Amino acid sequence: MTGIVHHWAAGAGYGKITGADRRAYFVHRDDLLDVLELPIGQRVKFTPLDTVRGPRAVDVRPCEVPAAVLTS
Repeated sequence: MTGIVHHWAAGAGYGKITGADRRAYFVHRDDLLDVLELPIGQRVKFTPLDTVRGPRAVDVRPCEVPAAVLTS
């Protein structure tokens, strides 16, 4: 699925993605691929999961990777 990052707390390492289905998905830095953080407004691809605590995004990867946040 695709979506847009609408919140990211860099110090805490988590945020929210609005999916193409208009649901809000929790995302944690441990679920990011290819990047260390997500800028607000970033378009992403992810796998949606329904968890006990609500919708969660895993295997999150930017559609375009900003050079400043690439992992080493």
